[in-house]
Amino acid sequence: MFPLLPLQLASPLLLLAVAVAGWRRPGVRPGRLPRSSEWAAAGSLGLALIGGLQLLADGPLTLAAFEGSARLALRVDVVSATMTVLVAFIGWVVLRYSRTYLDGDEREGAFHGTMAATLAAVLVLVHAASLAVLILAFFAVGRGVRRLLLHYPGRPAAKRAAAKFALVWHAGDLTLVLAAVALWFAFGSADFAVMASVAALDGRHGRAEDRGVSRARVAD
Repeated sequence: MFPLLPLQLASPLLLLAVAVAGWRRPGVRPGRLPRSSEWAAAGSLGLALIGGLQLLADGPLTLAAFEGSARLALRVDVVSATMTVLVAFIGWVVLRYSRTYLDGDEREGAFHGTMAATLAAVLVLVHAASLAVLILAFFAVGRGVRRLLLHYPGRPAAKRAAAKFALVWHAGDLTLVLAAVALWFAFGSADFAVMASVAALDGRHGRAEDRGVSRARVAD
């Protein structure tokens, strides 16, 4: 019997649906959108918790598509499951608070849409199991945070904060891409599981060689 698809991987979809609705209604009091964003975050938290139970029952699971440098892979394991619960909980708290705090704001809908999309990108990031997914999710998170900093684009303080953030984050983007290229040439794969296996195998070979050299010295 094949295990069910991990529900944790569906949690970003709820938030993306809200994000699309927010971008379509970016103005003041966008109907039921604020409450829907809160419900979507709560639903993501529920899926994360249920997905944790699935992990206990079925064990870690990786979903992947394509091969080579374009490989797209997501993995559910103990680390990603724990991070998903944490991110979903914080996202729910933020969106719940924003529903009342930003009520009547002239860009209320835009905030809920951008916040939901950013949370979805973070959830994808914590499940990344390949270099391509890691880089794309990292770019999306940076884009979302910058738009949140510019929620009030006319404020000089917001512009300064966004400019400083963009400078630091884009430096991180460049560093991440360079590291990904180095890893690709070092391991010949964009899949984290393959990298870990190769590194572990090289480590065992290295220890075996060290033991052989030590025994040879003792014999001498």
